[in-house]
Amino acid sequence: RLWNCQPLEQGDKRSEIEKFCRSQDFSSEIYYWPLFEGQVLTAGIMGIIPRFRYLLVTRALLAMLDKDELESVVAHEIGHVKNIHIGLYALLFLGFSVLAGSAAEPLAVFFTGRDWFYQLLDLLEVSPEGLIAFLSAVSMLVVMVLYFRFLFGYFIRNFERQADLYVFKAQGTSQPLIRSFEKIASMGGDIRDKKNWHHFGIGERIDYLDKCERHRYIVRNHDYKVYVSLVLYFVCVVLSVWALHQGKTEEIARESGARYGRAVLEYRLKKQPENSRGFQLLGQLFLENRLEQKAIEAYTRAFDLSPDDAQLANNLAWLLLTARKKSLRDPVQALQLAQKAVGINGQEGFILDTLASAKWANGFVDEAIVIEREAALHDPSHREYYNQQAKRFRLQSWQ
Repeated sequence: RLWNCQPLEQGDKRSEIEKFCRSQDFSSEIYYWPLFEGQVLTAGIMGIIPRFRYLLVTRALLAMLDKDELESVVAHEIGHVKNIHIGLYALLFLGFSVLAGSAAEPLAVFFTGRDWFYQLLDLLEVSPEGLIAFLSAVSMLVVMVLYFRFLFGYFIRNFERQADLYVFKAQGTSQPLIRSFEKIASMGGDIRDKKNWHHFGIGERIDYLDKCERHRYIVRNHDYKVYVSLVLYFVCVVLSVWALHQGKTEEIARESGARYGRAVLEYRLKKQPENSRGFQLLGQLFLENRLEQKAIEAYTRAFDLSPDDAQLANNLAWLLLTARKKSLRDPVQALQLAQKAVGINGQEGFILDTLASAKWANGFVDEAIVIEREAALHDPSHREYYNQQAKRFRLQSWQ
């Protein structure tokens, strides 16, 4: 209805087609195909279920072909149905969807693990989410074009050839179909040797049919080629999906994910430079990845924005006391920050522990021990840890 197709009226042509279809144990509705007002020389088949299956034929094709030639064209369309090509097309589309879905996460991991991704972020000043969406979309578009141009194109060309070869089963010879192709090539202009991605050229199809006419085993060989190709395709899809989720994917994802997370935070902080919580989270991410200098800078920025945040002051003080790189340590500033934290919230054992450590780092050992005992009173569940800290202060010097 969408194409304004009209049923083929009763008459000799319809009777011939119906009789031939019955001989092939095939049934469908028969319609005129008004493609370019029916002047195109073509036919087609739509639908899988017999009740909702439609054989479409243009008026120009019906007018041009004799009985045997028309039957050969119908045999070609029946060949598509007998070889379940429509269902196989659906599976090939599904295969691409499965591959694309399976590749989405590894593709994102690949991008976020590359240095050039972050260089592009700095150059373009776009959001990380936007850049990764763009790169993923472009990559998928390229893969889709290649998939359908070459892989899907390979199958559709060979399905068409397989449908051509059905005439040997339906009519016992390919001569009527060859004559049909010759007429179509003659009436269609200079198209005999014209090729495209989804069909072999008419000349190629004629030559192949003529070859099969002389050597019938080629028909069987082509069927075998199609079946083996399909098996290899589905095996490759399964193996590809499996391979995309193997190896060190999770480890790489964690590493690139942390870096990507930092990039997202840094971008948002450029847009919201007064976001203290954002700088604190950024500091935590830097610290988790042992980027202590950057962590100190992020924590310092966060503390400048939220000077009354006891936990933030405590975390920065602890980092200045325990940085792996000793040149980053600053016991004097750490003591000031720890005192600030205790002044805001002196009831937490871990905050008192940081102050004790800062006292110890600055040479106030006795005061440090007293503060550790106070921490144990506030946090008895960790009393053993605080006692060990006090013992350490007596026996060891800072650094």
